[in-house]
Amino acid sequence: MMKKKSKTWLPFLGLGFGSLFGSLIQKAMSTTIVEGLPGNPPHYFHKPWFQTLYMFFAMFLSIIVYLIVQWKKNGRIKISVSFKNFCFFAIPALCDLCMTVLHLASFLYLGVSISLVVGFCRVIFSALIAKFVLKQVIMTHQIFAICMIICSLLFVAVAIIKGTGSPPIKASPTARFIAIAAKLLAQIIDASKSAIEQHITHQMKVDSTFLVGAEGFWGLLATVFIFIPIVTHSKPGTVVGFSENFADTFAMLSNSSFLRIIVFIDVFYILFLNIFHMLAVENTSALFATLFDSIQGAIVWASQVIIYYSLQNTKYDSYKTLGEQWTKWSFLQMFGFLISIFAMLIYNGLIKLPCFKSNPKYYVRIPSAAASSDSADVIMFDM
Repeated sequence: MMKKKSKTWLPFLGLGFGSLFGSLIQKAMSTTIVEGLPGNPPHYFHKPWFQTLYMFFAMFLSIIVYLIVQWKKNGRIKISVSFKNFCFFAIPALCDLCMTVLHLASFLYLGVSISLVVGFCRVIFSALIAKFVLKQVIMTHQIFAICMIICSLLFVAVAIIKGTGSPPIKASPTARFIAIAAKLLAQIIDASKSAIEQHITHQMKVDSTFLVGAEGFWGLLATVFIFIPIVTHSKPGTVVGFSENFADTFAMLSNSSFLRIIVFIDVFYILFLNIFHMLAVENTSALFATLFDSIQGAIVWASQVIIYYSLQNTKYDSYKTLGEQWTKWSFLQMFGFLISIFAMLIYNGLIKLPCFKSNPKYYVRIPSAAASSDSADVIMFDM
């Protein structure tokens, strides 16, 4: 039996600032209008597959960080990962690929605030994985918290019908509900990916920075040689993500220095954000990281509203779209956030309800996977 490592606050601080910065980058990129190929009118830079491509490139760069750390620590470079294990890392990489495309495409139809509220559902899928895959006991108070999160989605549904939020693409409620379905699917994949990464870092003893680089390697291969040829030759449709013209993408980049700067910044932002994420998973359980990701969403949304009204009626008024306007239906989103945050605190045992019994310790049985021992290990951790 192995005692879980003590938590560190630095990775989560990095994730907190990273989430706010990332939302600004996404809005700046998706609201930029640039001329692309000759003969086509200027249009928005809605390129989820290109963003996925350079995301994996940024992740692959973490290999350099890993090699530098190894050299400074040991005076030599040592990679103690078998080829079989390295191939196993392609599984979370493919999860990351699918999750990222779904997230980027749904973001264009939902905007920041709706995406964040829907993101609370990730804990539901993490709990299901913990129950049926990791064989973790889900307590009664956790089931109650999950029901609260489901109720919070009702507020989101009404807010969507009333047209709240500021998505880059104005679409019908039907299209936005389809985007929610895509976002929910992304959360399922993301929860699965976190559980796999927890197994790799905790059980297989793989360095988190090296794992980020390995996922970047496999993600690059899959994106360049499988998915880009498919979306390039697919017939353009009304929904973003099924087709993408990379010639138009590079034409837009060549015509806009602003876009080139944003992409350059985003590459290094993704590099450090993924390292912080893996350090968080390595030092806690994937479920704890999921809870943190969900709660910090409220801070990001509040920051979006502050940014909008801080820039309004100033010389930077044209940049206020980086934030989000408060509408008469925004209070529904606020209620959704409050209910979800309260549910998270109940789920995590930080708020104890006398009508429910809770156990502060959970025993998670990790089933054997690639390159693990024949007998499953057990991790004990405090929630």
